[in-house]
Amino acid sequence: MYSGSSSITRNWLTSSLAGLMISWTLFVSPSWAQTFVSGKVITSDGMVVASGAVALEKGELHNNAFLTGGAIGSDGTFKIPLPSGGAWGLHVYSEKYIYFPLQIQVIESADNDIPVILPVDGTTKDDPKISNIGLKKISDQVFQVAMQVDDPDNNLGPQMLAIDTKRFRSYRLLPKDGDLKDVKADFPIGEYVSPFIPLALDGEDLNDWLFVVADHQCSNGPVYIGYPLPSALRARRATLNSNCIVRRMRFFSRVLSRAQIVPATGFLPN
Repeated sequence: MYSGSSSITRNWLTSSLAGLMISWTLFVSPSWAQTFVSGKVITSDGMVVASGAVALEKGELHNNAFLTGGAIGSDGTFKIPLPSGGAWGLHVYSEKYIYFPLQIQVIESADNDIPVILPVDGTTKDDPKISNIGLKKISDQVFQVAMQVDDPDNNLGPQMLAIDTKRFRSYRLLPKDGDLKDVKADFPIGEYVSPFIPLALDGEDLNDWLFVVADHQCSNGPVYIGYPLPSALRARRATLNSNCIVRRMRFFSRVLSRAQIVPATGFLPN
């Protein structure tokens, strides 16, 4: 009996350790592989593009198999880890610039530096817009992104993206009524939803998420961080904040004007 129990224990430990090794390997393998795509985003006259989003699709450009992504830093740089080398489609987005798609060949176990030059968008009136971003809790460990997409020219492309900058993941959102077979067709205005994302919504910081859409003319509009505020609400909030600052300044001014100066000895004046 003891021998059988020992055998069962050994088998259980072996299975548990094997499972841990597999989980550990899957978790750390991208880091050990040290495969990255990095670069610096500038304008045609050499100015730094100090904000925006980067998304990569595995395989050929415009196959919409989006997998990884990240943010452009204030110095214009980005660095995105990849699970493997080979062919990838690189997409770079920043407000007021024409978005940048490029087919790249990634060298395994290397930092692949890709210079990016964004042309200025001469007119932003035709840019697509995002509103009503919502994160719906499906279960304790799963949530889904939904958002409204509008476009004045009605020529939306298939790129409606949510980018998790903390984990370097990107997700393509689909029309609520289903994807289009022809990716070159004009995608509909309306609600778009992500696949189920296997993360706990309760622990998410919305500042880690970017949202961007693009049309067939390479216009992408604003890149949103977390929940976007409607323009009217942003203006109202800015006014309220300004009024709060003014009221605080007036309050402290009155306090200081009434205050007595206390000598260094700490004694109050007579």
